[in-house]
Amino acid sequence: MRRRQRVWAHPRSQEWWDGVVPGFNNDMFMRNFRVSRESFSYICRRLSPVLQRKTTNYRLPMPDFCYAVIKVLLPDHIKTPDARKLMEMATFFDNRKGWHSIILQDVVDGKGLFWNVCVGFPGSVHDARVLRQSHFWEIVNDGQFFKQHTVNIAGRDLGHYIIGDPAYPLQPWLMKPFSDTGRLTQEQHNYNARLSSARAIVETTFGKLKGRWRCLLKRNDSQVDLTKKMVLACCVLLNICEEHGDRYLEGPTVMENVQPPVRMLQEHHQEGADVRAALLEYFNS
Repeated sequence: MRRRQRVWAHPRSQEWWDGVVPGFNNDMFMRNFRVSRESFSYICRRLSPVLQRKTTNYRLPMPDFCYAVIKVLLPDHIKTPDARKLMEMATFFDNRKGWHSIILQDVVDGKGLFWNVCVGFPGSVHDARVLRQSHFWEIVNDGQFFKQHTVNIAGRDLGHYIIGDPAYPLQPWLMKPFSDTGRLTQEQHNYNARLSSARAIVETTFGKLKGRWRCLLKRNDSQVDLTKKMVLACCVLLNICEEHGDRYLEGPTVMENVQPPVRMLQEHHQEGADVRAALLEYFNS
């Protein structure tokens, strides 16, 4: 007869939570939990029904926080924009290293909020391939998603577009800089500078993502499926913090912020090239 395992998790003392945390001021609360009291209360309120502990005959319950975040919060905080939201986002912009990794592909708006997330491809996969196999590609590749509102620029009716680095394929809805071979014209340099300025928010957002959730800065020995859930949950939580206006506290990094070198994609798409030429003329007029 097999002996039943009575306890799989050891109860933890509530003394710190009940006696110390209530005395935290707002700054201390932020430094310990990386979110404001308001955001913390919101997350707890939304997830409480899913994370209610249910004692069984086999083990003390261990709720899956990441799963709850993905199931409950993700649909409300990371979602594809409609035509009105696209207009709002566009208006905001007016006036390989040697370790195992997975890829996080995010689309970020001008306020530093994720509105599309794809995570889990092996780190060796080229960014362009990740894009083409992602759900985002399915949404936008027919060209209609970003043409819900157009503006005439340099004789062409241009819709909204996103900005990517040189690793991505040039598309009518995806602009990227000219590859600097040392022979760029001044106009092309000006175009690249405008794109770089607009794209700076992406670097800022990724810095905040890793700064708020330090688990993303360290080696992760979890199984790949759990790691993907952790990353996705962190993206949702970052959006909540930004939506609630939580102050971001700079702190020491655990490891250098390094990324594999960008593998430039030399690919010609005529309609995408025409859109880029129109923007080139507009930026230099």
